[in-house]
Amino acid sequence: MAKVARRKTDESLIARFNSATEQARLETLRKVNRTDPTYEDFAPLSYWRSAWADRKAQQRFIEKFLWIRDAFDSNNLVPFVLTDLQKALHFNRTGKDVVLKGRGAQSTRYWLAIKFSEAIIFSGRKLRIVPQEPDLEDELFDDLKVFYENLPDHLRCATKYYSKELIHFHDPEKGTVDSTITTLSIPPGYEAKGRGMTITDLIVTELPFWKCNAAKAMRSLLQSLRGGRIVSESTPGGLEFHHSIYMQGKRGEAGWKSHFFHWWWNRNYRIPGAYFIGEELVVEAGGEPTELSDRERKIAKVIYRHLRAKKILKKPGVWHCDQVAEYIAWRRFKIAEIGEEAFIVDYPENDKDCFEQSGRPLIAAQYLKVSCRTAEPKEGRQYLVAGDPSGGLDAGNPGAIQVVDITTGRQVFELLAKEKPEVFALKLCELSDSYNGAMIIVERNGLGLAVVGAVIRNGYEDRLSSN
Repeated sequence: MAKVARRKTDESLIARFNSATEQARLETLRKVNRTDPTYEDFAPLSYWRSAWADRKAQQRFIEKFLWIRDAFDSNNLVPFVLTDLQKALHFNRTGKDVVLKGRGAQSTRYWLAIKFSEAIIFSGRKLRIVPQEPDLEDELFDDLKVFYENLPDHLRCATKYYSKELIHFHDPEKGTVDSTITTLSIPPGYEAKGRGMTITDLIVTELPFWKCNAAKAMRSLLQSLRGGRIVSESTPGGLEFHHSIYMQGKRGEAGWKSHFFHWWWNRNYRIPGAYFIGEELVVEAGGEPTELSDRERKIAKVIYRHLRAKKILKKPGVWHCDQVAEYIAWRRFKIAEIGEEAFIVDYPENDKDCFEQSGRPLIAAQYLKVSCRTAEPKEGRQYLVAGDPSGGLDAGNPGAIQVVDITTGRQVFELLAKEKPEVFALKLCELSDSYNGAMIIVERNGLGLAVVGAVIRNGYEDRLSSN
């Protein structure tokens, strides 16, 4: 009985403390003029609902009340201050956004922050987060957990459920009811499962690397969205669904808005202390100056313009300044660590090379066009044989085969044919032999899988590149 009485006493003291804290907050709020910047430090959720149309107010809410663990600061808990990249997304997002970025861009954390904030502030938000794999679910939930558990008491809504699979905010006193956040990847075979859901906000990460049929899963999710807001963000991963909507956004089609970020948007990608002597780079104090390659020189000038545009360099100068040297030194270090081909994909410098080098080359119809006359194979040249198969039916569309000269990037052979998968595969193998043992690439679809199987049975598995 003594333990029960003590527990009741403890709970009573905590309740009294919380009540006193809330009364003090309300008293402070009454004394502070609404136009005073400090008013927002104590303002209830109702204030933020009324101010939310202003994106500067949204930024203030995130930077005042959300905390993160910063991987670039020993994983310490720090206030969430938007980076240059996150600010660009914040003020340019449209509600139907597709993002191409490099590793470490921290764009996902921004989307979590803005969508989490809206789920706390407004009723009836239905946020669905779809990462590429289950392991990432834990990381995303960790961010959400840090956001929620470090909110001040007057903003932290009560929850009905609080887990990795479902966070359900329901706090009539604060004015937020029935807002939910679900985090769940889509396994193979369950692509249509989300069709019956109601989603107001959708965050999709690393779509090219989903293990399920990504296009089918996305169509189901878009059916559930029904006029809601979506962001699909990814590092480069081949010419597939994410690439197709990114290109639509660049062309201003289907309502998509495309956002591309070079690796130098991340200010952490520098080696402090690097500098230029003239136009030669010195990576560390006392090191030997080395000339820049033509590529490095070009990138250095682009980085200089970026730093000027972001007012990181406030006065005009020369591109070969110390600030630029730190970025170029980091670039050299990273290329030495992972190789140039991997660097181009993981840390893109434009939105073309990164797709072509991604190692997931799926050939869409717009790329199967003749750009030169048929040419015989040349000794020492490397080629690709790319195929988009048909069903072999007279009433159907023909399949297409292209042979590409890797050196020039031009098509040197084209064939349109209505062939069964087995015959289509044989033609690919024969062309591979004719063109110096060319790699074989097959379009990913139902018929393509049958062609892949036939190519393997023909003994050409070592030349096959398919996804």
